[in-house]
Amino acid sequence: RLDSREALAATRRTEGGVAAHSSTPALGRNAILAALAELESDGAIGIFALDGGTAVNVVPDRCEIGLAKRGAGEACKEPVFAAAPLREFATAWRHFEASLGARRDPDFDPDRTVASLGRAWLEGDRALFRFDVRPIPGEDPELLVEPLRAAAKIASVRANPPLAMSRDSKLVRAALDAQRSVGLEARLATKATCTEAGLLSHAGLEAIVLGPGPSVGNV
Repeated sequence: RLDSREALAATRRTEGGVAAHSSTPALGRNAILAALAELESDGAIGIFALDGGTAVNVVPDRCEIGLAKRGAGEACKEPVFAAAPLREFATAWRHFEASLGARRDPDFDPDRTVASLGRAWLEGDRALFRFDVRPIPGEDPELLVEPLRAAAKIASVRANPPLAMSRDSKLVRAALDAQRSVGLEARLATKATCTEAGLLSHAGLEAIVLGPGPSVGNV
């Protein structure tokens, strides 16, 4: 927390984005990342507000951030916290995201591990973020997030292994045959979803995922 005796000017901004499912973050525009970019470019020395996103599996389309800096303007009346740690986190997140493209798997769409910041808020003297990582088979998410540990304390709250089934598996063939039997085009797709199917697969069972329609931002 910054010294409350120093007069600081306050600016409250709302960054907009485009919602998408976190399994396909490239289809959206992350408002939390936009707010962090605004913090980096604004020259603010502190923040007094941060609130963005609704759920960890949705790319957020809105994020509010309160910036405080020296100079003329409306005086900041809320507690102000140093901006430097958030700038460090923003840099670490960019490096983290860039590292996710090191391995590719053409059987998946997207063909790489993806990650998305889904929620951000202030709690006491801390900025909290919730994000998910959706690894392609063969990737360890605990190792993938190592670049972030230099800038933030990381705690895993859920870990589902990725699902990968052979196209020649009995269950996959049966699903394709079922589509043909009712006059539908036999279609099979892969995506970075997060369900119990991965747990079943790792337990030695064949598993597929059936859904009622597109997820947010997916078509």
